[in-house]
Amino acid sequence: MPTTRLRVCAESELAAGTGRRVLVQPGWEIGVFRTREGALHAIDNACPHAGAPLHNGPIVGGDVVCPLHLWSFSLTTGKCTLFEGPEVEVYPIEVDAGYIYVLLEEEDADE
Repeated sequence: MPTTRLRVCAESELAAGTGRRVLVQPGWEIGVFRTREGALHAIDNACPHAGAPLHNGPIVGGDVVCPLHLWSFSLTTGKCTLFEGPEVEVYPIEVDAGYIYVLLEEEDADE
């Protein structure tokens, strides 16, 4: 399936331990995160519980914590790490020529 590369920002613009909101299209945002160790991750930005923007939450280890109700989600798997059930979509990410890109399958990008 064809892939769309969505440019997020220059790699130097995303500090360790922070997240950034990326608007894919109206109603669909992705959160891009850099852990304190430097790993990059991309997940749906809306918490499945109440829709809070996950990019505003703190990164604790390999999880992001929802700033509204403190649910935490693995940045690697998208699964809630507090209890079984809710999860968010995880997207591949790459760095090319100093820029961070989220990779979206054409089918996802058209939704």
